[in-house]
Amino acid sequence: MFDGLETGLHLLVQPNGTKIFRLKIQIDGKERRLTLGTFPDMSLAEARVEASKNKKQVKQGIDPTEPLVVNTFERVAEKFIQWKESVLRAETTIRKYRECLRNDLLPAIGNKDIASIHTAEIVPILEKIDKRSNSLARKNQELVSNRCCSTSAFRFRQ
Repeated sequence: MFDGLETGLHLLVQPNGTKIFRLKIQIDGKERRLTLGTFPDMSLAEARVEASKNKKQVKQGIDPTEPLVVNTFERVAEKFIQWKESVLRAETTIRKYRECLRNDLLPAIGNKDIASIHTAEIVPILEKIDKRSNSLARKNQELVSNRCCSTSAFRFRQ
């Protein structure tokens, strides 16, 4: 059953009685159907809002059927190290970066979205590392400083 207000929005009734809100869209000339939710968990008004949002994305060139990629700390750190390898070519520094990631940073914040990491989370990690080794704390700070911490936010032992 197609909605009279939102173009492409329809309610699909399955043979078993399940009702699903779907949106018919075109991306690169190909017809796609996007499942928005099930009725009654999603109301018609909510389905219309969701359909409108998805259609705006399509107009902006964004494919709402593509999975959303989250920039985790691990993914961004790996890109940083690859970039460092290409410009620096200092094997010892790269090895230390990887060591810092493996031993300290990835277990603590590796799976977190980079946008959700704040200085308040990083400082205790760096303080704990600093108690073991000042130089390792500095290396770890280098890895996180561009996104989360500034040098003034954390003071190392002198």
